Amino acid sequence: MTRAANRRAQHSVSRRAVASPHDIEPADPVEQSRMPLIEHLKELRIRLIRALLAIGAGFAIAYLMADQLFAALTWPIREVSHNKILLIGTGVGEAFF
Repeated sequence: MTRAANRRAQHSVSRRAVASPHDIEPADPVEQSRMPLIEHLKELRIRLIRALLAIGAGFAIAYLMADQLFAALTWPIREVSHNKILLIGTGVGEAFF
């Protein structure tokens, strides 16, 4: 091989990208989703805040529509009894005993 051919061969090899072990992304999904502890705690905080906001919004809507919800839930028993039944609840669990 001549010097020029040898240089061309070396030059073409150096042009090719050789991947180092650090350049290759792991195929394991667990390895791809690794986060530091602080990142996990930040994500937990965000999820807890969202959950509390959703529960609060649901409570507010249910509280504002309590009469309509009670009417919808008791409609079957009132329909069967032709509105001759009186539903009285003085305690939280009294309807079950």
